[in-house]
Amino acid sequence: MTSVTAVFPGPFGGLPFGWLPGAWDFGTPDVFKGLLAAGGNLTYLLVADPYDPKATGEALALPGPFGTVPFGWSPEFEYLGVGVPARLASRNYLSKSTDSLPNVAFPGVLDPAYSVTASLGVTSSSPSSSPLGGADISVGDITIRNGAGLQDALINRSWGGRVAEILAGVGTWSFDQFATVLRGNISGLRGGDMETNLSLAARLDQLNNAVTRSYFGGTGDADGPATLANQAVPEVWGRCRNVPMIQVDAGNQIYRVALALSAVLLARDKGLEVTDSGADYADFAALTAATVAAGHYATCLALGLIRFGSTVTTPTADVDGPSAIGTTAPDIIQYLAKTRLDPNLVFDVTDIDGGTFNTVKAARGWTVGFYLDSTTLYNGRQIADQLMSNIGGWIMAARDGALQLGVYAKPTASPTTLTSADIDASGPTLDGRIRATRQMTIGYQPMIKTFTDTDMSSAVTQSDRVLLSTQYRTIVEEAAPPDRDAVAVRIDTSLDSAADAQALADALIDLLSWATHRWKVPLRGLPFKHWLGDNLGLKYDRHGLENGANFIVIGVDETSDPSGQNELTLLGAAP
Repeated sequence: MTSVTAVFPGPFGGLPFGWLPGAWDFGTPDVFKGLLAAGGNLTYLLVADPYDPKATGEALALPGPFGTVPFGWSPEFEYLGVGVPARLASRNYLSKSTDSLPNVAFPGVLDPAYSVTASLGVTSSSPSSSPLGGADISVGDITIRNGAGLQDALINRSWGGRVAEILAGVGTWSFDQFATVLRGNISGLRGGDMETNLSLAARLDQLNNAVTRSYFGGTGDADGPATLANQAVPEVWGRCRNVPMIQVDAGNQIYRVALALSAVLLARDKGLEVTDSGADYADFAALTAATVAAGHYATCLALGLIRFGSTVTTPTADVDGPSAIGTTAPDIIQYLAKTRLDPNLVFDVTDIDGGTFNTVKAARGWTVGFYLDSTTLYNGRQIADQLMSNIGGWIMAARDGALQLGVYAKPTASPTTLTSADIDASGPTLDGRIRATRQMTIGYQPMIKTFTDTDMSSAVTQSDRVLLSTQYRTIVEEAAPPDRDAVAVRIDTSLDSAADAQALADALIDLLSWATHRWKVPLRGLPFKHWLGDNLGLKYDRHGLENGANFIVIGVDETSDPSGQNELTLLGAAP
């Protein structure tokens, strides 16, 4: 399985839901051993499937305002083009009669077949004072040679939205022996007399779309009065504290907290706890018909409703979102990716690297929360990045395009060590030194709504006043400063538990409490040996690396062009 631990500088930010049976666990195996063992010149194949409505790229009409809908997407259009698969290669290739694609000719017109740059954190040209960062990937154009005009017909095909796979192998192999080294969505086409260029986007980009929402209709009951019509219904994913409410029935003192809930842990009015009656009703009518004693509340969890037995003025509640969503970052991200994007953009099980989701959940299955208010337009990638930053992790695309998770942890010994035999004659280059962290502060259990002193009843205790007026609780972990310039860092999260916040602080102080070096290492030989988060040894006869050291891969820059340079960026302790 691909390693899912990493450490780097950069900007921070029935069955369990995330569980997958073995047959559905799309973890990333080491499919490249045969390629690496074969050595020599490789043949690259392009397989572009017929149109896939999950990934639009070509404009169907003039685009709407930026950020409102995916570029070129419109529910009023249906794709009517002929789905002709594209089969091209870097050198002429014919598949075997026994292959899954039997007797298919791949004309050798790709040059280069692909290039990709993937990174964790930020580069030295874009520094940040925060110790952690997200992940990013960019894919270069696929260039199709066409000087003789034999590929002119390609320019008239519909390319936008196709899934493109780049496979690598040896020219004498069967097609089924080739391994996928990159998978993405074709997002554009440019062409002329000499060449045609296909723009490729990582499938991770599908998350860069608005999250679908449910809206008040203004027809009464749980749907709210007319004044709420077309306003998004708030949602709670995971566990959230001191969540505000929207009144939907003034006469019966019924408030809507969220679209749906699995539990109300505590309800307050002006900071004072209201007594739970213990009753939960199936629907709005049953909740309205119930008798709720003064000073108490009852619920309709299925609709996210709370009814108070007395008049309240500033009600809030600590709540858990629907149990089907889950309370961990991997659970919530799966729910988001599979169900809360436009139907044409959602991910299916083959689009998710379930192995890394399960590994991260086992290591850091901590309770987190995300609150969707009524007015914000939420972007799927931003939510996923924030959830992973809450547990010291990142979300990325694997080589095959599947969503992949990883967490930051101290580099460990690896069975693989780069030596001079693997490194280009130009040698490694120091790309930056990162200060050690001497103090790590973790903010946790955030209040969605904070109160001023005048917002609260005079009967609220002093300890509750502090709790409700402060957005985050904090824990602090320290290490003996190894350097005079060691820094103090604070990271605010949606972790709910002090114990989980302490565990994160321990992991990060262990990870960051030494000065680190970031090395650019140019490689000899084949690309695609390593990916982000891999543990990797580095032994070199200069720069204090003579005895070897442990590093994490935080950058991959590679190309299929034999004359191009393949390079890794590594991060580890300074000698």
